[in-house]
Amino acid sequence: MDSQYLGGDYLLDPFYREHLRGGVQGIRRLVDVAPDHFKRTHYYKNYYQQTTLLDEVAVFAQITENVTLTACFGRDRSSGEPFNRRELGALQQYAMTLSTLLKKHWQEYRFEGVIEAAPAPPEERLREVLYQQHGVRLSPRQAEVALFILRGHSSLSISLHLDVSLQTVKVFRRQLYAKCCISSQAELFALLMPLFAQLIEHK
Repeated sequence: MDSQYLGGDYLLDPFYREHLRGGVQGIRRLVDVAPDHFKRTHYYKNYYQQTTLLDEVAVFAQITENVTLTACFGRDRSSGEPFNRRELGALQQYAMTLSTLLKKHWQEYRFEGVIEAAPAPPEERLREVLYQQHGVRLSPRQAEVALFILRGHSSLSISLHLDVSLQTVKVFRRQLYAKCCISSQAELFALLMPLFAQLIEHK
């Protein structure tokens, strides 16, 4: 948890991406918000899979404009199966009640740190750190595609999110791999994942 998830891997977590959308209330099931190739990612194989969770549902509650809280319900390998339809239905039925209870319990919470300015977008931070560490200079679009890949999006999924053609995404991927002097997604993970702790420092 400390060395991997809090060390920067949380930036790739599907529930964290839901946080960034803002105004999220109620429940979200991981399988419903995760990218189509999530289980192929370095994050899934080297962190999430090690938690032994088979299924996970998060309850979201917005505490303040800038603070969102989640409480997670998980089914691990000892259960042998994911949440069934009845259980998911019960969670959905009480989703807003759960959100309200979370908000009520944590309504007095205030972050003690001082945030002077909003952090730069992760694509910008990745470009900066990659250039500092490896002398690789990516375009904003190439960095954006790199992060989509790390989060577990296929080329088709990336094309839908960016509203560009599948062929255009393939061009961006080829350019990205060429600039990084790599030839596979595994090499991309190996190159970029060690930089994530520095993305936190560069907020």
